[in-house]
Amino acid sequence: MDREARAQVEGEMSLIRKYPFGDEDPVEVMVEEVAAEASRQGSSLTVEERALLASERPKKSSISTEADNRMAQFITAIIAREAEDQEINADYRKRSFSNAIEWAGDMQYPYVVELAEKAIFAYQAAHPQLRRRRIVRDTFSVFFAAVLLIVVFSVVGVLISKLAGIISR
Repeated sequence: MDREARAQVEGEMSLIRKYPFGDEDPVEVMVEEVAAEASRQGSSLTVEERALLASERPKKSSISTEADNRMAQFITAIIAREAEDQEINADYRKRSFSNAIEWAGDMQYPYVVELAEKAIFAYQAAHPQLRRRRIVRDTFSVFFAAVLLIVVFSVVGVLISKLAGIISR
């Protein structure tokens, strides 16, 4: 993304959220994250694989199944680690891989974003209990807030009736 396009996106999105990548391209940030994950797992990405990840809508015939599975494995590991980090710390990195997906997929659709979206859907399908916990927690919060509201209104009503009884004497 060139500077003018980025400045335009920043200006339009300033009310929503500030662009966290500065002068960096979010696609490159994502490719570097995948390369770093490959290094953590004792492998490395080739120049061709990096170019493939950064390319927009590559032909499926040009992608070997082995390379596709390997890159998807790295991306799945990144998504899983970030999901755990986000569960532990709500203020997780603003320049995260997951955050880069939103910005990298804005004006183009690189292959790394496509693989990341598939990995996110697969991770969510494999870990649905995290959502259930949130739903249960939110349901209990709403229920207890309603009970608290009823108790507060009851106390206020009793106080007003006693105050009215004192004033009328």
